[in-house]
Amino acid sequence: MPADTDRRPAILVVADSDGNRTRIKESLERWFANDYRMLEVETPPELLNVATRLRDATVDVALVIAEQQMRPAAGTSLLGRIKDVLPTARRVVITGWEAAPETASITRASLLGDIDHVVGWPWSVSDEQFLATIGDLLADWATEHGRYTESSRLLAEPDDPEALLLRDTVVRWAVPLGFYDTRSETGRKLAEQLPSDGQLPAVFLPDGRVLSRPSMSDIAKALGANASLSDPFDVAIVGSGPAGVAAAVNGVSEGLRTLIIEPGAFGGQAGSSPQIRNYLGFPGGVSGAELMVRGMQQAWVFGAQMVIGRAAVGIHEDSAGSVIELDDGSRVRARSTVLAMGVTYRKLGIPSVERLAGRGVFYGAGATEAPGVVGTHVFVVGGGNSGAQAALNLAKYAERVTVLVRGPALDDVSDYLVGPLHNRSNIEIQLNTEIVEARGDGRLHSIVLHDRAGGGMTEREAFAVFILIGATPRTDWLPSGIERDERGYVLTGQDLHRVPPGSWPTLGTSMPGIYAAGDVRHGSIKRVAAAVGEGATAIREIHDHLALAPTAMMAAAS
Repeated sequence: MPADTDRRPAILVVADSDGNRTRIKESLERWFANDYRMLEVETPPELLNVATRLRDATVDVALVIAEQQMRPAAGTSLLGRIKDVLPTARRVVITGWEAAPETASITRASLLGDIDHVVGWPWSVSDEQFLATIGDLLADWATEHGRYTESSRLLAEPDDPEALLLRDTVVRWAVPLGFYDTRSETGRKLAEQLPSDGQLPAVFLPDGRVLSRPSMSDIAKALGANASLSDPFDVAIVGSGPAGVAAAVNGVSEGLRTLIIEPGAFGGQAGSSPQIRNYLGFPGGVSGAELMVRGMQQAWVFGAQMVIGRAAVGIHEDSAGSVIELDDGSRVRARSTVLAMGVTYRKLGIPSVERLAGRGVFYGAGATEAPGVVGTHVFVVGGGNSGAQAALNLAKYAERVTVLVRGPALDDVSDYLVGPLHNRSNIEIQLNTEIVEARGDGRLHSIVLHDRAGGGMTEREAFAVFILIGATPRTDWLPSGIERDERGYVLTGQDLHRVPPGSWPTLGTSMPGIYAAGDVRHGSIKRVAAAVGEGATAIREIHDHLALAPTAMMAAAS
């Protein structure tokens, strides 16, 4: 192994054939040799030894590529063992069409989280498809580890909840943002550049400007992201989750002047998912943040405009369509509107827990938080898919992850996640358990758990708690003229109370020209693919609406 003075992140390649190792290594070196060092390994025992030495020497390992047809240990088996040594490295099995008998073991390894991706052998040293796949994996790893080139810097006090929210949001805007607290050497130097009246958190922009305690809208405006609202739009989309982004891509690509309104981070709840494994076209899975950033970039390339950092607070009809009121007093005029606000995380409502929000207690599990829990014991509250995905991501970093479930079983977790949960040695599942108190002086130190079956109380030390216990729709700002169910979800189509069955668009709300798509809609399937389909369907129905005379639409509602 090369001397550990070479601090470039490593890519480990293991294959029991000299020719195959050379074939992979030469291909990778064409694109990645400047930033990564390639290490060839001949046998599974040697791989484990090399990985341990690199870990002990604090050398980052970005990628481990293993040939599936190795003997005596298949690549999937080896990568399953290596994840406990190198939990944050991306694990890739490489194979060919001749490996059809291995399909079952590869599928199982993917479902258990033993591998992150499957790639075919490069046809040549310049096989662009192979190299692009590897490049995507390395980009994902580099983003997670903060290794990208910074365009802006965020300075904050340690554990400042306002700064944590800013960081997670701006990173999900795909802005390369460096984060420094005031204790670090770089943080101290940045503090010296802070204006005399400056307050933290502060954002240092590439052009030298410093934004003191900025809002999301301040940052978006400084980056040049927000559109002019002087002219009306064909379609205004409230929310940038899967449904909203799909509506934007379809709308603008079909010639509609399209605006996206997003008060926070791109992607909604889907954007905070560490790994989505069941979305079409991503056999190795894709992080929610990456999927949604790609969607937003696609919408932007087609010509969609955006208002970021501003929330919709009201909507009413006018002669040309509708008017959306924003929280800064500005207005958006649109011939049609898609409500795609999604949902917001449900709160525990325990005062001691809420007081520590952002200081060890977190709603959701943003990917940017995971690297900060290395070597600690963290808790995930929630027995659904979001909780399971968060636990699996956190387990790559934390020494121990305990999943707390109020019920007696994991009934709400999809089958493809149950196996990985039970397969990880550092994940504990505690059923019939709920938090009743959080303790800490300014920062979380422990939690008190109640055994719902036995009735006992237990205090457990905790570095952090990530709460994912369901969600509520973001519809409290809508007028009474838009019908909703008892939980606040928007009624559409045949579920409306005042229109004859079949006489109204499937996604049309009780106000003509206003549609609902995705999780915010009553009866929707709470899946990313379903939300994407609804976003596209909304645009199809909007074309029909725009082709009709307003009087015809009003007559259908009467």
